[in-house]
Amino acid sequence: MKRVAVGVFLCSSLLWAGSSKDSSELVITNVNVVDTRYGGIEPNATVIVKDGVIEAVAKFALINAGPQVRVINAEGRYLIPGLWDMDVHLLAQANSTSTRNALFARYLASGVTGLRDMDSMNRTATDTEFRPEIEPAEPFWSLQKTSSRGLSLFERRTVEGLAEIRAHCLGVSAEVADPTQECDPSRARDLFLTLSETATWMVPDLISGVMRPEGSRPAADTSPDDVPLTPAKTALLSHEKELKVPTETQRDLDLVSEMRRTGVQFLAGTNGPTGGLTPGLSLHQELELLVMGGFTPLQALQAATFNPALYMARLDKYGVVEHGHYGDLVLLEENPLVDIRNTRKIFAMVIRGKYFSAAEMQDVLEQAEENAGGEVSAAKPAAPRSAQ
Repeated sequence: MKRVAVGVFLCSSLLWAGSSKDSSELVITNVNVVDTRYGGIEPNATVIVKDGVIEAVAKFALINAGPQVRVINAEGRYLIPGLWDMDVHLLAQANSTSTRNALFARYLASGVTGLRDMDSMNRTATDTEFRPEIEPAEPFWSLQKTSSRGLSLFERRTVEGLAEIRAHCLGVSAEVADPTQECDPSRARDLFLTLSETATWMVPDLISGVMRPEGSRPAADTSPDDVPLTPAKTALLSHEKELKVPTETQRDLDLVSEMRRTGVQFLAGTNGPTGGLTPGLSLHQELELLVMGGFTPLQALQAATFNPALYMARLDKYGVVEHGHYGDLVLLEENPLVDIRNTRKIFAMVIRGKYFSAAEMQDVLEQAEENAGGEVSAAKPAAPRSAQ
């Protein structure tokens, strides 16, 4: 992680913190920056975001004074780049402007600042600037080719979901593949090596398979329908209990673990927000499942930050907290490299360089929900915790 190593003096007048949402410059002091490129923590850093772009990440920094500067003392909290959900279907939930805006607010409230839209909704067909970045999925090529191992593969850059993986391993079509069957180890290894050698990215969508028998919503640690959002108090879904996964999903975790060991590259995605998946929250659950499948917390976090930027050839803009990158950031209360569930402990958001405290984020979210009039069927996500 590149760092500015220049120390300067700070005048007492520079300790004033502006509160205007229209501030063009944001300064976050005393923050632990999580290095999603190489791992590790840059402690006690100062991050300067100007006009929506990170201007500096330094041990010491010269802070301008004035009404256009907002200074935030992070008090030792942890800063990560905004998360990306690399498998979403927006058209199914974008039937009206108010519904779409409420959906976007839910993603942002959960720290998800980027979406790869499999329905390729026109990114300009949005009526609010308060939305995640939207990246249309690349075209799907149906042309098949044969690998050096005689495997017939689709010519594409990503594989979403594990249905085709199971089918290849079982030697059957995806339509009849039985997820309860054990994969052929030889077939599986050949396939995984081919995926690795052809730089094909895997989006396992594990959370979409963690469903209750009735298929209503994920068998998560807390029912999202039971969490109210009120002006007086923000709610945070429990982060202390692990997801309970069915036997079929455990088999999928084993597949993911073996693919990772073989060198397959991963992106975090949910195949939501339909199918009972909660916008935003489901991505945090996906990261937890990746860790259950053998990923380190850093590797899981990279699947939603660094890897998406690398895949999209946008590593100069997204995926890390470094100079010149977009100011889409998440301030966490605890270290996600120690426990991936800490990505749920959102203290504040920075969206296009604008800082939103818990109370400010809550106001925006509730206004969007009110405007939607309950049209969005998915449950509400976890909101940032109130500042103490």
